Formats: sequence, C-alpha cells, structure tokens
Amino acid sequence: MLSIRDIFRSSSKISGVNIGAGILAAGANIFVARRLGPDVFGVVGWVQMWLFYAGFAKPGCSQAAYREMLHLLGQSKDEEAHRIQDVALTTDWLFLAAPALAMLCASLFVLKRMDMRLGMAIAAVTFTVTSIYQTVDMVQWVHKRFALITRVNLLTGILQPALLIAGTWLLGLAGALAAPAVSTLLAIGYYVLRTQAFDFSPRWDWRESKKLMVIGFPLVLQGLLYWGMRTSDRTMVAAWLSLAALGYFSFAMSFINQGCQLVSDFVNVLQSHVFSELGRLGRVAPLSGKIQRICLLVTLATGCASGLAQAGFHPFVAMLAPKFTPGVKAFEILALNLVCTTISLPINTILNSAVMNRQNLTNGIQVAGLILNVAVGRAFYLLGWGLNGIAWSSAVSQLAVAVAIYAAAHRALFEEDAANSAVRFYSWGLGLIGLTFAMHWTMDRSIFGYAAEGSWLFPFVARILLLSIAWSLTAVLVHRYWWPERSLKRLLA
Repeated sequence: MLSIRDIFRSSSKISGVNIGAGILAAGANIFVARRLGPDVFGVVGWVQMWLFYAGFAKPGCSQAAYREMLHLLGQSKDEEAHRIQDVALTTDWLFLAAPALAMLCASLFVLKRMDMRLGMAIAAVTFTVTSIYQTVDMVQWVHKRFALITRVNLLTGILQPALLIAGTWLLGLAGALAAPAVSTLLAIGYYVLRTQAFDFSPRWDWRESKKLMVIGFPLVLQGLLYWGMRTSDRTMVAAWLSLAALGYFSFAMSFINQGCQLVSDFVNVLQSHVFSELGRLGRVAPLSGKIQRICLLVTLATGCASGLAQAGFHPFVAMLAPKFTPGVKAFEILALNLVCTTISLPINTILNSAVMNRQNLTNGIQVAGLILNVAVGRAFYLLGWGLNGIAWSSAVSQLAVAVAIYAAAHRALFEEDAANSAVRFYSWGLGLIGLTFAMHWTMDRSIFGYAAEGSWLFPFVARILLLSIAWSLTAVLVHRYWWPERSLKRLLA
C-alpha cells in the first residue's frame, strides 16, 4: 500500500540531512566564489556543465534496472531482481572508459586555456568516480535502505564543503574541482564496507544487457533532455555572454538546485514506492487521489519557497558576496524554476513506470521544451535582455514542459474520477502557479523593489510580510478544500 506517511518520514530524514548539507554547501560556494572571483568561478560552472553531459554517455542499464527491479520486487520476484542488478552494474561499469578517455583527450589535445585543460582532466576522474557511486547508490534506493542513504548523504554533506573550502584555500581552482571526486570516493568506500547493504557479483549476460539497454536508452535520453533543459540556460550564457556572466549565473543556480533537490528527495522516495505499488496493482487509477494531493502539495511548497528566495537573495548577496550582485535579478527570475521544474516530477514518475512505459513520449516533450528554451532565449538575447532574458526563457520553457507532462498523464490519472474532479484539480494548480508569478511581479514593483543603492531592510521586511499573508491564506484554503481532517487521515494512512 502507498503510505504517504512512510514516504514523508523517509524523505524528511534525507531532506533534513540535505538541508544541512545545503547550508554548508552554500557557505562553501560563497567562500569559493569570493576566493576565485567571477571569471575563475565561471570555469567551475563550465566544468560542471560538461560533467552533466558526460554523465549521460552511458548505456542506461542501471536506469532500466532501477525500474525493473522495483516492479519485480512488487511481485515478490527477489531472485530475478538481484540477477538484473548484477548484470546492469557489470555492463554499466564496462562502458565508463570511453567517456573518461574522451575527456582526457580533450584536456590534452583540444582545449587551449590552461585552467580549462586542468578542469577537464579532473572532470574525467570525477566522472568515473561519480558514475560508480550512482550505480551503487541506485541499489540502496531499490531496496529502500533510506537510513543508510541518509548516513551517506550526511557523510558527503559534511565532507564535500569541508574539502571544497580546504582545496580552494590550498590549491585554488584545482582544489575546488577535485573536492567532489574525493568526497564521492569516500562515500563509495562507506557503501562497499557495508557488505550486507551491497551484495554484488559480476555477471555478464549480453542478451539481458541488450534488453536493459532497450529499456534504459529512453530513460538515459530522458535524463539527458531533462538536464539539458536544466542546463541549457547555462549553455546559452556560456555561448553568448561573458565568462563573468557565467560566473553570476552558476552562483545563482547553485542555490536554485539546492531547493529543487529537496523536492527531488521526496519524489525519489515516492518513486520507489510507486513503482513497487504499480507492479502490484497493474494500473494508476487506484493511486490517483493521493497523487493529485501530492502534486498540489509540491506546488504550494515550491511556490512559497520561490517567493522567499526572491525576497532574501539580494540582502544575502549584498552582505556575503557583493561582487555577484549583478546576477541577483537573474536569480530572482530563476527562483520561479523551483515551481516550474518540480511540479511535474510526481507525474513523470507515473509516465516512466513499467505500467505506463511512456518514456518516449516524455522524451518528445523534453525535446520540444529544449527547442523552445533555446528559441526564446535567443530571441530575448537579440532583444538585448542579456542574462535576465535567458533566465526568463528557462522559466517559460520549464512551465510549458510541465503542462505537457500533465496532459500526457491526464487519461490515466483521471480514469475513475468524477467528471468535474479534473477541472477542480487543474483550477487549484493553476491558481497556485498564478499566485507564484503574481508575487514575483509584485515584489519587483514600488515599495517591494530593491534599489541599486540604499538600504535593503525595508523592502526585505515588506516582501516577507506580503508573502506571509498571501501564502498563509492560501495554505488555509488548500487545507480546507483538499485536506480536511478526515481526508488528511486517509492521505497519511
């Protein structure tokens, strides 16, 4: 049975650790940004961008195994699930050499700038270590070992900021780039030492590997397209604007990504339960009511978080990293992605399940969204909107993708519901999104706007009061109409 209480309990522990890690990471990022400056920090963002792309140059067996193993475990086929795990990990690890060698060759023979050559060489090592970690971590998610995952997240959450600060202080750019690889390697060591938590034997089965690749390739492509959407704005900044602008953008996105990660923690736990439950039930309709409430909860929480991020980022940067104040406006726009990027994640889980198997459709939606993002970004750039225009193109295209994802799952989600329940659900969802954009627009006007010079205290207090009133009233209405006491008890059952 899908228990939202269990999902919240597990995800809140992981999120609690990640919130603490995010605070430490934010402090470390501020230190690194101040130490390196916008230009060199732009190189860090450039390396991170290429690591994103390289991370999807894999056959996808692990992604396929994650879905198939959860489906099989839902049917109590434990031995078959374990066999697929061993085949998937063996295959994926054999395919790591090619991307790593490609990055080393680019470092030695293609790139001209010494800092970028150094960055790409370190990226080759980081890619290999991170790829191995992801497959080992995947096994823990399949078996719902959330306590172990939480301990590893705590380990990396403490180690990575500490190594980042120490490495940057001692080695500059090289230390900043090497810190993630070192902390990830230590996390792998912790997993491997817990032998009961990682039962793996190399197993080569080309026929099974090909089957997993057929399933996994669309999932890898979907991940590539999803992160292509998430990083296309950064790519446009790198291509059309200065390295300093990329530094501003990368600095802003590091905080946006932390916010999105909290929702991802919840959705990752949700996904492991949903995949198993769909394996048992064989259809989506019995879970529809809970999925609808979860979607509205995500929209409400991220809408409020988006406003708070917009309210507080200017004072935060002005006090701690004043060299990055030119990127504040872009951050305030990018904060809308806390909503636009995350509201479709629970629905995407349903589409990617073995029951619906609609990952090709979601890939097509992501392709269309990526094209839209680049087209709108280019148009805004030509209009002279610069960094802010690219930020707006990201928010608009992410929202368009979310709408299309909901449309793709509409029939399965409302198969057994009354005729007006879809209208009711979408009306509330659009109302929450509309309030998010209305708050963004209002806070950029009159008494709520930050001046280029002068005190930020009064606008900050005014923004917080406005948000508190608007979102508190909204939360009361959502609770009244979607979570009355009897419904809340059923939701948490």
